[in-house]
Amino acid sequence: KKSSITLSLNLKKTNLKPCKPINKMNTSSYNTKFGTLAFSQKVGDEYFWEASFQWKSDFYKETLQLPFSVFSNSETITPDTIAFIEQILTSPDKFIAKALSYFQEQLLICSDGFHLSEEEKQLLRVPLQELPFESPQFLFYDNKEWILHFAGGGFSFCDPYGVSFHFEDETPILIENLEDAEEI
Repeated sequence: KKSSITLSLNLKKTNLKPCKPINKMNTSSYNTKFGTLAFSQKVGDEYFWEASFQWKSDFYKETLQLPFSVFSNSETITPDTIAFIEQILTSPDKFIAKALSYFQEQLLICSDGFHLSEEEKQLLRVPLQELPFESPQFLFYDNKEWILHFAGGGFSFCDPYGVSFHFEDETPILIENLEDAEEI
């Protein structure tokens, strides 16, 4: 009690008033089968949560830390979105293989915009496990659209931001070359 009286007297002497919290976000963490999605930040009108889990990959033949994130236009994540995330993360190897197979198929048809060297073009015919992509991470949105992003890789277009594969539900629909992207 003595310290609170002293504080109160000091506030009166200096004319200071207690501060009110500024921009307090009413966001929560969400538990999933694969870890707790913790609120990270608000960017523009979107809210951003992050998590990661230890993943024993049959595809890569090793255990990796697999980050996943959610972007939402709302301060909350719906139970349907959580269920969809869990559905996808139940088999990350399957979606990595789908993305890499899609990459090979699409770039064999047309590699314009990816500026592949002759050596890189040869990689379009190697087994999927030998494609030089690194650090996969899953990015989810409010609907069933999501991105499998590789933060790096051995292709020249992977510098500096990697490459992203856009999915609609379980189907890859777009490869996004990020070599000319700008940092936000």
